[in-house]
Amino acid sequence: MCPICAKIEANQKALEAFHILYGYDWKHLRFIELTTPEDFIRDSEDPHHVHAKSNHAFSLAKKYMEKCHPEEPYIAWLHHWHTKNPLSSPYIHIHIVAIAAKYSGDCESLTTTYLKPKLNKSVLDRNRKLWAKLINVPVANIYYAYCPREETQGYKKTYGGPARVMHRLQYCYRRYIHDVNTYLEKNPNEPLTPERISWLEWHTQQRFYLNEYNAKTRKRFPKRVRWYGALANRNQNRYLRMDIIEERIESQLKEQAPRCPICLSLILTPKECIDLQIQVLVVPLDPTLLPVCKLVKWKEPPEPAMREYLPSYAKERKPRNTSVPVLYLKGAV
Repeated sequence: MCPICAKIEANQKALEAFHILYGYDWKHLRFIELTTPEDFIRDSEDPHHVHAKSNHAFSLAKKYMEKCHPEEPYIAWLHHWHTKNPLSSPYIHIHIVAIAAKYSGDCESLTTTYLKPKLNKSVLDRNRKLWAKLINVPVANIYYAYCPREETQGYKKTYGGPARVMHRLQYCYRRYIHDVNTYLEKNPNEPLTPERISWLEWHTQQRFYLNEYNAKTRKRFPKRVRWYGALANRNQNRYLRMDIIEERIESQLKEQAPRCPICLSLILTPKECIDLQIQVLVVPLDPTLLPVCKLVKWKEPPEPAMREYLPSYAKERKPRNTSVPVLYLKGAV
C-alpha cells in the first residue's frame, strides 16, 4: 500500500470510529499508551513467535484494563514500530482510547454512569507498577491523557472536543508506511543502509508467512485494532442507533471523495485500499500529495445516538417539537 492510500484509509477508519464513539453518551475519553521493553520481540524470533507475542501484548493490555478501568469500553491499537525512527527494530506498544463511563441494562432501560477522567499520582504509580508486573520488567512507562467531549477553554488555549478526538484516532489508525514516508521526507540525506532496508522489509513486505502446522498463509502480525466492552461489534447494535451512525458516516465520506494520484487516481474505499497492494516505496512522496483527505471539523460535537436509556441522575425534559416527556443525561443535548 502506498503512503497516500494508507493516509486515506487511516482517515476513513478514524471517521467511522469517531462517529461510533460520539454515538455513545460520555463526558470524557481516556488516551492511554502502554509500552513494552525493546526486547519484547527479538529480531531473531521467527514470524510465528512475532504473531504470538503480538497477541500476548493484547492479552496483557486487556488484563491491565480489567484491573485498572473495569467495565470501561475501549479501542486498542497495536503499533510495532518507532514513530521517530520507523526504519529500525520492532517496538511493540498499545494505544488505547477508552470511554470514561459505564453502561448497563438493555435497549429498553440503559443506565450510564460517568467516571472521573483524571487520575492522581498515587493511582498512576500503582497502574505503572501493575503494567511492569504484567510484562515482567522492573520499571515500565505508561502515558495518560484525557479529552472532554466538547472543546473546553483552558489557560491560554482550548483542548478536547471533536478535533482532538479525530486527531487521536487518525494517529492510532495510521500505517507503518506513512511514518516511513514522513521520516524520509524529514531526513532526505539519511542513507538507506542494508540494515534499514531489511527492517523496512520486516515491517512491510514480509507481512505473511507459512504456518508449518496447517500449511496455510498467516499474517506476521494479528489484527491490530480491537474493540472491547460496549464498543465491541456485538454490542454496538445493543447500545446505538446504528442507522443514525451509518448515515452520519456515509454523508461525510461522500464529502471527502478521496483520490490517490499514485494508484491511478481512483476514488478508493477502505476495502479497495487494502486490496490494492502495490510495491512499497522507499523514496518519499511529494508532501503536497499526502493531505488528500479533507479534514472535517465540527463546531459542536455530534449528539449521542444511543437507544432509550434511564440514567440514575437524569432530569426530565421535553424534547424538541413534541410534548412527550423524555429522560436525558446532563450535557447529553
